[in-house]
Amino acid sequence: DGWHAVGGSAGCSPGGRRGGVITAGVAVTVVTDNRVNQASGRGSGGVAVSTTTFDPVQILRSALSGNTATLRGGGIYGGFGTVIVGYCTITGNSAPVPSSTVGGGGVAAMRVVEFTSCIVSGNINSDVMYLSATNVMVSHGYNLVGSGNAISKFNQPGDRSGVANAMLGGL
Repeated sequence: DGWHAVGGSAGCSPGGRRGGVITAGVAVTVVTDNRVNQASGRGSGGVAVSTTTFDPVQILRSALSGNTATLRGGGIYGGFGTVIVGYCTITGNSAPVPSSTVGGGGVAAMRVVEFTSCIVSGNINSDVMYLSATNVMVSHGYNLVGSGNAISKFNQPGDRSGVANAMLGGL
């Protein structure tokens, strides 16, 4: 079932957004029943979402781990468009130390990122981080998240925040 991407890499001009494995520029279900591991990219280590139409991109029933970003979003970077993340595990990813424009080892967002029943914990330099003027993360419940400036949005039924160690083994 699905596919397993290991060791992807993407570069781009300064200021560009590229995922090490996937760069989504259109509305589509990007990742379903898959693993994205050990990728690196400028905008995001794993998946970078930057749709020109601002249509939603879905990442469902997938694991993103061990990915590295040189700027933002080790696991996922939500640049433009809505990102819908459901039933996913995002752990062991990294990005630079958080500032106003970089960081977010797990997920970094400029636009809306919605979560349902996800684990986002154990990432290096923040698990959930918004990079815009307001917190753009949305929880639909039953998420377990670690650290970051967006954890206040994880307050729906079944949500747990501040969990630094989700006790996950290798993915």
